[in-house]
Amino acid sequence: MNAIAPGAVDSSWMVEWTNEERQQSIEKALLKRRCTTDDLAEVVLFLGFGAAMVTGQTITVDGGLTL
Repeated sequence: MNAIAPGAVDSSWMVEWTNEERQQSIEKALLKRRCTTDDLAEVVLFLGFGAAMVTGQTITVDGGLTL
C-alpha cells in the first residue's frame, strides 16, 4: 500500500488562511507555488497505474516545502 502526504493545497480548505500566510507558504516552497488538487491527482494516478514496483511508500507532494 502506498500513500501521499500533501503539503499546503490551494483549495477551499485553506479559507481560514490570511493572504500573508498563503504567501509565506509559497515563498518557503522550493517550487514557489502551492500544491493543487491536480498535482495530487497526478501522483495518485502514477501510484495506481504507473508504479507497479513501488510499494509501502509515502510520497510527499508539497512542492519542496519540507526540504
